[in-house]
Amino acid sequence: MRKSRPAKLALHAAAVAVSGLALLPGRISVDPSVPARPLLIVHAGGGIAEGTYSNSQEALDQSYAKGHRCFEIDLSWTTDARLVLAHDWDGSFKQWFADADTRPSLEAFKAMEMKDGLTQMTLEDLYEWLRRHEDAHIVTDVKAQNLVALRVIAKTAGSLKETVTMPWEWALPQELRKRGVFVYAHTVNSLDVWRELQGVGVSGIYTDFLTPAEIARVAAVER
Repeated sequence: MRKSRPAKLALHAAAVAVSGLALLPGRISVDPSVPARPLLIVHAGGGIAEGTYSNSQEALDQSYAKGHRCFEIDLSWTTDARLVLAHDWDGSFKQWFADADTRPSLEAFKAMEMKDGLTQMTLEDLYEWLRRHEDAHIVTDVKAQNLVALRVIAKTAGSLKETVTMPWEWALPQELRKRGVFVYAHTVNSLDVWRELQGVGVSGIYTDFLTPAEIARVAAVER
């Protein structure tokens, strides 16, 4: 059974009037078929059978196949100041890489093998994935030197453009909604928790496992 801990849900907010916080569009061109504020943002590339926080190509591929189009990914710095898809260089790094020890260089990271046959990704790999999935959108979560990372992305992304969420710590969702702020909670893997959060003013969620189809069925039943 999927479990979530609503007492420890972190809240993020996106103010539509502030371009730096707008969640979509994630690319320079506006796609009118994509909702301006998606209900679901898949967390760390999405949960897979092997676990969560992999930020792997397989996680992105599986999430995309399930209907997700907005993906939160974690970016961390290598020792030579390059960005790769990794949540951290401690717990999740050792969870997903058998030969994990300390923070690697870019080339060392690329040479490592992920467990369970998964594929690690550099920032350039992510760009290539986005070019193959033109309706996908990315929300970045950079663990350190966020502004520096965004400048790097702005210079190297070409025709792609990332989107950003900003933390509001333990903000009050209902008060934020009164001010026109679209509030996300993470990480939510339970439909019951999602229903509860809607009642207190949360507008969307980050998830490892819930799918757009599941959310649509809940909405249809409650109409």
